Formats: sequence, C-alpha cells, structure tokens
Amino acid sequence: MPMPKPMRIPRIYCPNLTLNQTITLDTKTSHYCCRVLRLKPQATLRLFDGGGHEYHAIIEVANPKQAQVTITKAITTENESPLNIRLAQVISRNQRMDYVIQKSVELGVTEIVPLSSHYCNLHLSTQRQQSKLAHWQQVMISACEQSGRNYMPQIQPITALTDYLKPSNSNSNNLRLFFQPDASYSLKTLPVNTNQAIEVLIGAEGGFNDNEIQQIQQSGFTAIKLGPRVLRTETATVTVLSCLQLLWGDLG
Repeated sequence: MPMPKPMRIPRIYCPNLTLNQTITLDTKTSHYCCRVLRLKPQATLRLFDGGGHEYHAIIEVANPKQAQVTITKAITTENESPLNIRLAQVISRNQRMDYVIQKSVELGVTEIVPLSSHYCNLHLSTQRQQSKLAHWQQVMISACEQSGRNYMPQIQPITALTDYLKPSNSNSNNLRLFFQPDASYSLKTLPVNTNQAIEVLIGAEGGFNDNEIQQIQQSGFTAIKLGPRVLRTETATVTVLSCLQLLWGDLG
C-alpha cells in the first residue's frame, strides 16, 4: 500500500510577528485554520509578516473564533525575484483585475499601480475606490500565501494615467516599457541593464488613444511588441512578466 503524502503545512499572513510570542489569530484566519483546514492543537503553521520574515508556529488553542498559536522557529527563505518590477495596470472589469493582481504577485512584482484611462470606462467614487483597494490587498495576501513570497508588494491608490505620467512621478533611471503592435523592439532585442528597476505599463482592452500614446512616449517609455497576436489585457500582463522573469529574472 502506498504511503500517504504528508499534508502541506498551511502558510498564513500575519503582520508584526516576533519569535517565541503567543498570538491570537483574527476571526477569519481562525475560522480558516480550525473549520476549513480542521487543524487541531499542536498542528504546525507557517506564518509570514509581509516584510521578509517567516516562522514556524504551533497551534495552542484551536478555537474557530480566536485560535492561539506560538511562534517557535524562524525560517530563512530566499525566493524573491532579482528584478524590481513596478506594474502600472489600467483597471479592467469584473474578475480580470483580480486575476492580474494575483498572477503578477506570483510572478514577482514589487509594486502595483492601478490606473484609469480614456478606455477604462470605470468611474468609482472615493468609497468604492477604497473598497476596491481593500479587496485587491486581500487578493495579494492570498497570492503571497500560495506562492511562498515573504515580501508583500505595495499597491498604490487608483491614479489617472495623465497624473501617473507627470514628471514628478517619473524616475528616469527606470526601464519604462509599454506595448504596441508596430513597435520596433521586442523584449529579446531590447538593450537592457538588469540592474535597473523596470516599469511595465499595460493599457485597457481598447489600448491607449493617440493622445495617451504621445504622453507615454514623452514620459520616457519605450514601445515593445509582443508578437503578431492581439492579447487581452490580463493575458498581456502575464505574458510580459513571464518573459521578463525568463530573460533576466529567476524563471527557467
């Protein structure tokens, strides 16, 4: 009879962790551990704080509303990408933006800037923007838990593309890329200094209008082509980040 596979140790995000302390998990996390995973006292967890630290922890009290765990051992994990990538992504509708954020975190981005643009067609009140940001933060946490990342990427407030392109927001030392079907360069032919931070600008389903393209180019972005096929915005994001990591990062 084949031996059963050992159960994968759950990874949970918890801010402000210290070795040897006993902490009470929040209600949502407690329910997940005790009701969904059915963990019992003395079960092992892996906790990370989003700032690069990860620990083994033992469940002391398996209460589905207020589980208590003791942090027993620090874990050294080095799995962050060597690339410093900022993703400036025009917001897409429905679940597509969730998908973009989830996959970009898995692919190692360090910062995400949600943008509005001419073809975005999303008009959100301040309250709705805050609700979206809180939701996206949870998507990022889940992606870090799943992928093994110990550093939580930053997510910035929703910003108008025209404001994002202002000189005060730009860094001339960054490699700034956006994507056009008729561009002269591809990622393989682009002269790159891999010590540079990389900024990736992805448009809405309708792309950018002529005025936006002019502003983007004047802001120091280099146009790159992704091949002969037209990609959806979420597909373009995953494709670009995968290519960057394969060419100069830690994929492959």
